[in-house]
Amino acid sequence: MTRPTVELDIARLVVEGVAPSDAGALRRAIERELSRRLAQHVAAGGEMTRGAGHVDAGPLAVPAAAGPQRLGTAIADRVMGGLKR
Repeated sequence: MTRPTVELDIARLVVEGVAPSDAGALRRAIERELSRRLAQHVAAGGEMTRGAGHVDAGPLAVPAAAGPQRLGTAIADRVMGGLKR
């Protein structure tokens, strides 16, 4: 049995209030958390919306002191919620 392939392309992500020096760490945190969650979801037999096209995660309030890892986890949570609809 072949493993299903999941491809996620985020063309645009608007995040305000993040220091330019944290941008790389935030990108890596989002990629790492989405990869982990997608792999778990697919391994558990979960289905994803095909061709979602657009996921509006809405406003996300995370304290500025939270740092890129916590913000990346919160963004991944919203994206996954949008993909499972």
